[in-house]
Amino acid sequence: MNSEKAAGFFIVDDEEYLINCYREVLGYLGLEARFFTSSEEALSAAKTEKPAVVLTDYSMPKLNGVELARELTGSDPAVHVIIATGHMGEQYEELEEQIGEMDNVEMVAKPLKIREVLARVEEILQGGGSSQ
Repeated sequence: MNSEKAAGFFIVDDEEYLINCYREVLGYLGLEARFFTSSEEALSAAKTEKPAVVLTDYSMPKLNGVELARELTGSDPAVHVIIATGHMGEQYEELEEQIGEMDNVEMVAKPLKIREVLARVEEILQGGGSSQ
């Protein structure tokens, strides 16, 4: 039964230095997360660990953030996915359209306002999570 329990919070980014920044900030704030530098690793871990929230970069090799969100929510509709992107203007609007049909998936623009993102993560973890 433990393997079905929500593991909490995953962070997925292929930039190792950003993973280290997230790790440092979360550690300073006393928050825990699992960190992954590939979408495939996060997807594999999600099968057994059942995260409640996944924060992922959009621009990832092999599976981008939208593809990862589609895979995660397809196998676990309760998971919330936050996709961080530096795309602006029309590209941002196109990404919003891609995720518009998916439940529990939302986007945030880079550069991230980390306090706002973490506040959103905490809100979801405490059960106040619908993004629609």
